[in-house]
Amino acid sequence: MNRNAITKKIHALLSAGDINASDIIYALSLAGHTQTSVSTKCGCTQQFVSGVINSNEKSFNVASYISSVLNVPLNRLWPGQYNYTPRPRSHHQHKAVA
Repeated sequence: MNRNAITKKIHALLSAGDINASDIIYALSLAGHTQTSVSTKCGCTQQFVSGVINSNEKSFNVASYISSVLNVPLNRLWPGQYNYTPRPRSHHQHKAVA
């Protein structure tokens, strides 16, 4: 199956209703990834990746990597769990140390 066909299959799978952990694991396998390959890339354990997929753990790093691999928005995979709000920039200036 070519990359375009795989992407279409992943999007069809993940666009139908609620997404569960099994859907994410299957979509990862279609994209040629496993929980172990994600853990290697993200520098954590496979168990931790499983926890993120099952919503028992939170990791923006792991979740955003999975989102990018699947080309599916993060808030579609885990609605409401990873709402990123940038911190306001500090107006303090660092003084040079003499």
